[in-house]
Amino acid sequence: MARDGDHTTPTAPRSVGRRVDALRKRIEVAHRRLLIRALSLATRRRRTAPEWGARPYDVLFLRPDRVGDMIISTGLLRAIATSHDTIRLHVLATPVNAGVLENNPHVASVVLFHRRKRPWTWLRFVRDVRRARYDVVVDCMVFSPSLTLLLLMLVIGARERVGVGGRANDRVYSLPVAPGDRRAHHIEQLGVLAAAFGVDVAAFDWQPEIFLSPVELAAAARVWQHAREGRRSGDRNGARVLVNLSAGKERCRWPVERYVAVLQETLARRPGLCVLVIGMARDASALREIAATTGCRTACPGLRETLALVESADLLLTPDTGLVHAASAFRTPVVAMYHRGAAAHWGPYRTVSRVVVSDDRTLRSLPPAPVVAALDELLEALESGAPGRPDGPHDSTARAGARREPSPSAG
Repeated sequence: MARDGDHTTPTAPRSVGRRVDALRKRIEVAHRRLLIRALSLATRRRRTAPEWGARPYDVLFLRPDRVGDMIISTGLLRAIATSHDTIRLHVLATPVNAGVLENNPHVASVVLFHRRKRPWTWLRFVRDVRRARYDVVVDCMVFSPSLTLLLLMLVIGARERVGVGGRANDRVYSLPVAPGDRRAHHIEQLGVLAAAFGVDVAAFDWQPEIFLSPVELAAAARVWQHAREGRRSGDRNGARVLVNLSAGKERCRWPVERYVAVLQETLARRPGLCVLVIGMARDASALREIAATTGCRTACPGLRETLALVESADLLLTPDTGLVHAASAFRTPVVAMYHRGAAAHWGPYRTVSRVVVSDDRTLRSLPPAPVVAALDELLEALESGAPGRPDGPHDSTARAGARREPSPSAG
């Protein structure tokens, strides 16, 4: 027979473990901050901005992270590249996000950065970037400093270093810029970096942009045609609805049964819709379940194919992923699902949208009903002929079960 005290013993090790993990993380953060500050002091150098028009400058922008981060940086890349005829812009990217920049006329070259390198390949990378003799390197981190990017800046050896000032690594920059409004969208906070190149930050259009080829667009059209041929409804003019269920972070993943519920109810109201559900290879079982229960076509396209599908869709439904920013680039109407606290900085930017927010820090608490309502609102707007791609800021945010109030600027 168990004693009363036995009910509490299993939780004690977990509680101790959580405290140890929290302490370890605090120590790691403190150590990182100390190292950043020490490196900043060792490389301290402040000067006035150079005469950008006096000679050619090769500028390297550091963006070795995710697809969405690269997409929201494209407005800034355009600003830097077009600020002076003498500037040639290069981008340090990863194999994951480099594809975003294909066909981009503002980018002279893409330098690939592989995070998991063997020691000798690191030496080769250092040799190559130093041989390139970049004149300027730009730190993309505007919220908090990154030790990895600080080390990259020092390794690259550029004479000018641009970044947001007022932080622990402020002194590492030869051209620090004032931080932006902390309440603004991340795209606009990134935009302050262009001030170092003489750009009028307040007047510039920061809309993201992605450049697709005619071949890519034609391939997307064939995918949609295939999706239409498999529909149960005879209507061939229904809106094209792209549904993305893939998300990189666990807290941004929505249970597959909720996607099924949303699609079943939406298709019951509008059986003429052409719905295509996409995901990554790891989502194969979820895609099979959705196909079996809803009759919708499914696919696992690559990055460029996915971007072309977003461009050609009439409406996108997605959790908080880089595809939200792709929708902003193409002005594709979007229903985006966010956990609490993320939408203000990372929501849709200047496209018609409905943002549905969970009550906590994970999407698992978000029920299907507000998502169905958000889809219904945007589909009704499309059917009524309302403009789908306006110039205003992102449109509206709704908590689970709350009433949505669209902003006037979004139409």
